[in-house]
Amino acid sequence: MSTTTVRKELFVEEYLKDFNQAKAAVRAGYSENGARTRGSLLMDDPYIQTGLKKHFEARKRQALYDETYIIENLKEIVLKCLERKTVGRSAEQWTIDAYGALKALELLGKHIGMFNPKFQEPTMPTYPVNISIIQAVRQSEERKQI
Repeated sequence: MSTTTVRKELFVEEYLKDFNQAKAAVRAGYSENGARTRGSLLMDDPYIQTGLKKHFEARKRQALYDETYIIENLKEIVLKCLERKTVGRSAEQWTIDAYGALKALELLGKHIGMFNPKFQEPTMPTYPVNISIIQAVRQSEERKQI
């Protein structure tokens, strides 16, 4: 295995410690001068990308919970937080956990990209209206009727 490959593997290991490209480059044996540039270049390297991808896939397989589990539980949290609960002996009073419901809904919304400004619905453009033109049109219509 070449020195370059060993350094790249070391960079992957070091990068996974704190996700800092420059520090990982220095710890992997690259020069401190230009460490930010070197770290950035290494992140574009296919060998590095493959190493990181393998790590994240392994981590995902080891995870106890997957995306579906989390989404289903967030939905359940929303329903539980919005359940009516009798307070005391009066059936008319009830409480909800508004904060819990809002937080779960916020997380679900973020997951599907609802709050990303890039994906907002386009709005109709607004144009300035010249009132004098509208008044002139109305006056000409009134003259025609006379």
